[in-house]
Amino acid sequence: MQDNSISKASTLAIGDELLIGQVINTNAAWIGDYMQQRGIQLVEHRCVADAQEAIVSAIESMRRSCDLIVITGGLGSTKDDITKEVLANMVQSPLYFDDTLYAALCARLEKLKIPLLDAHRKLCTMPSKAELWSNDVGAAPGMLFRYRDCFLLSLPGVPYEMKYILEGAGSEFLQKHAPDHDFFQETILTSGIGEVALQSKIQDIIEKFPDFAFAYLPSFAHVRLRISAYGQSDMKSRAEQLTKLLLDRLADYVYGMGQQHITETIGKLLLRQSKQMAVAESCTGGLISHQITKIPGSSTYFLGGITAYANEVKKSILQVHPLTLDRYGAVSRETVTEMLLGVLKLTGADVGIATSGIAGPTGGTESKPVGTIWIAYGSADDQRTKLLHLHHRRQINNEFTAHIALNLLRRFLLE
Repeated sequence: MQDNSISKASTLAIGDELLIGQVINTNAAWIGDYMQQRGIQLVEHRCVADAQEAIVSAIESMRRSCDLIVITGGLGSTKDDITKEVLANMVQSPLYFDDTLYAALCARLEKLKIPLLDAHRKLCTMPSKAELWSNDVGAAPGMLFRYRDCFLLSLPGVPYEMKYILEGAGSEFLQKHAPDHDFFQETILTSGIGEVALQSKIQDIIEKFPDFAFAYLPSFAHVRLRISAYGQSDMKSRAEQLTKLLLDRLADYVYGMGQQHITETIGKLLLRQSKQMAVAESCTGGLISHQITKIPGSSTYFLGGITAYANEVKKSILQVHPLTLDRYGAVSRETVTEMLLGVLKLTGADVGIATSGIAGPTGGTESKPVGTIWIAYGSADDQRTKLLHLHHRRQINNEFTAHIALNLLRRFLLE
């Protein structure tokens, strides 16, 4: 393989199941982030059918604008898996049977008590011009080719196999062919401000850094602000200056950096303050608890959650007074406040969250339409509430509520 620099890459996913939506192409998103972290600019994501003409046409088109095409899928043993044969034909590489690969596959199948079939032999027929990359978690190895002025990297479509190969042999390869320019990327995570207001708030700062690219990525109740730049000699010092200016300006809204989840931020605050939390959920149905417990070590500060969907559970476990439910209803400031106090008393937590609402698509009334949601947060000495009027689908309502509730608790802990 020639030792050429790789600064631009594209991904090509192969499979009819991807085109018809039967399988979601999560590989493209993961590869995009993987390359970006290494300073390699992603030019294009493309998906084509399991057809020779479609694969060849895509590669011929894509190779003109990038140095590397990462191809996923079509390496299995069934009739529709034709990627290997198509690539071998393109690079004019004869196929051969790899005895070493076959022996390793036989040993793995025997260990897993999977019967060896004639179709498995196809997995061990390799193009002679391919550089094979080890795949210890699957059957098909990665294959690297040089095609004219572009590298072609063919990987299995199974996500964990693709990731294993790229994080193994792929890391060494990309380090060897690292871009010949500097690269900077940072993502600032904000909540409580929309993308238009966010841009307006920092517009004067942006204008002082015309050599940096800014992207606003909204999702439910938060906006990610991504900053990137390529190839500047003084980039590091300017990036530090820019990041500080943005963090100072957006201090009231920033809850983290990079891939950090808001529950990680809350966990750090609770640990720093030696506090513990609990939640009482109705409309969000345990979603907040789930998001908190996804963080390793959360058992240190998260005591538990009660999913009190029925009024009887609100009364019997959370000690919401029957008169409160009769007078104000389950979706009310008074009910979520008592739910919060109830879960704090039940668990002994220092702070907590409670939610109750009409997530939809049915159940609304004229006075409380679908999307009416109450949140309570705070401590036994200080309970605060917030009313949301949402107009989205059920899942979006729940995810939006969960994030808003968590951000309210974060800001409460910061006071």
